[in-house]
Amino acid sequence: MSGRRRVSSSGTRSSQRAVIAEVVREQFEQELQLEAESSPWHPCRQMVHHMVGSVVFNAFVTMLIFMSVGLLIVEVNVEAARNEPPVWLRPLNFAVLFLYVGELGAKIYAWRAKFFKDAY
Repeated sequence: MSGRRRVSSSGTRSSQRAVIAEVVREQFEQELQLEAESSPWHPCRQMVHHMVGSVVFNAFVTMLIFMSVGLLIVEVNVEAARNEPPVWLRPLNFAVLFLYVGELGAKIYAWRAKFFKDAY
């Protein structure tokens, strides 16, 4: 056995993670810069393209879908009981519709004709 001892502390691990995160962020920014310099796209379209392709945006849209399903369940239960729908239901349905149309518009703007060709 060698005389080396393995010393690991949470401080060095967190500093290593911070260094790795910084390197990854710098590489990502360099790739974006290179893409911006070589791309014929308008910078606004590039920004929208990165936004609609991000994990956060997709998570938001998924949450919006689940919320829409919940609103649909409330609406069906209220109508089945022949009661008046709550006052907040209609404006919330319009807000969800507005966000869906915004998502659709952003994706069409970013992807153009590819939006209609891609099955996803």
